[in-house]
Amino acid sequence: MLALATLRTKVLWLGFQSVFPDIKLEPKFTMVLKLEAAIAQEYLDGVPGLFVSSLLPFYASLTQLANGDESSAMCDNLQQNLQKLQQWANLAPSNYLHKLHLVEAEKYRVLGKYYQAMELYDRAIAGAKENGYLQEEALGNELAAKFYLDWGKEKVAAGYMQEAYYCYSKWGAKAKIIHLQANYPQLLTAILQTAPVTITHQETITPTLMGSLTSISNNDLFLDLPTVIKAAQAISGEIELEGLIATLMQIAIANVGASRGCLILQQDGQWLVVAKAEKV
Repeated sequence: MLALATLRTKVLWLGFQSVFPDIKLEPKFTMVLKLEAAIAQEYLDGVPGLFVSSLLPFYASLTQLANGDESSAMCDNLQQNLQKLQQWANLAPSNYLHKLHLVEAEKYRVLGKYYQAMELYDRAIAGAKENGYLQEEALGNELAAKFYLDWGKEKVAAGYMQEAYYCYSKWGAKAKIIHLQANYPQLLTAILQTAPVTITHQETITPTLMGSLTSISNNDLFLDLPTVIKAAQAISGEIELEGLIATLMQIAIANVGASRGCLILQQDGQWLVVAKAEKV
């Protein structure tokens, strides 16, 4: 019996992992994800009391509704999942209410009830943000962006997709960031398009250039956790200033994928490039 229970747990976990970690919700993935969700559902009794048993109805419902028709929004399986999410939301709203709202938003999208969907997307995003569910805040923004894009409201979609991009970046989901860049570049132009600047060593930067540099929003610049850890390790391991600067610049250019970088400091009222580094 123990061996059988362990086997069911492993099968459930494999099925759930296929649905959860890289949920793209694109047409070419939807059928596979639906199949994996069905496998996971069949073996759900292998993990009673574990967190996956409560997450599966959420992600399985989103997978079912992605690119679905009205029949998918009215089927018994979805209604059962919604009932579970509603029950859990009543007991622990900080953990489940935003999940319920996001599934309901997708349901109303499929049913063509766009104004109800609009409200529920925003409530789902706000709830996830308030309660620290960064990955689900990102997913809510992404699904809202796709909703508005399909509706023909590209400017609105761009705002949501950019928020999704920021959230996925903070979460450290680099593969998801690459996916968004490849599939929705027109919605991410404010983030992805920056003017190239060439500066030689010890060259004075003009006031116009400095104005463009200082006008960059803080939201456009972010470091992931591994980069911060590497920087902290470098600071603790370096004593000489020159060695510290060289190490930090290597970390910085590696983080952004650049081939070279410059350290710009203000000296005697002028902005100077005081150090340069190239990718090792």
